[in-house]
Amino acid sequence: MLAVQWKEGRALAFRHASYSEEKRKVTAVNDEITVPEGHGLMHELNKTGDTRVMWDRANSDEVAAARAQFEALTKKGFIAYRAEGKEGTRGEVIRKFDPEAERIILVRQLVGG
Repeated sequence: MLAVQWKEGRALAFRHASYSEEKRKVTAVNDEITVPEGHGLMHELNKTGDTRVMWDRANSDEVAAARAQFEALTKKGFIAYRAEGKEGTRGEVIRKFDPEAERIILVRQLVGG
């Protein structure tokens, strides 16, 4: 289940709701998200679940907000992957935010031992 942050009638950010949050009746949507034409979607995979940020490529404020989130996470040690398609089966590591990417997935780097 996903929690949704809304602004002016648009869904801006999504994240998986924990079991305790679900009990508090968090607004939720279907886990299947199709990226609309002209938009990009960034997933932050972390210990609380999956936070999602969607931006409209034609909206400079939304692109700037997504870029700022990307840069903040990569400074914290997250690794970014550009993924293609709903399943994200093809992708590559990226070092800079790409507003033209369909999907960007950020995961915290694992420590080896």
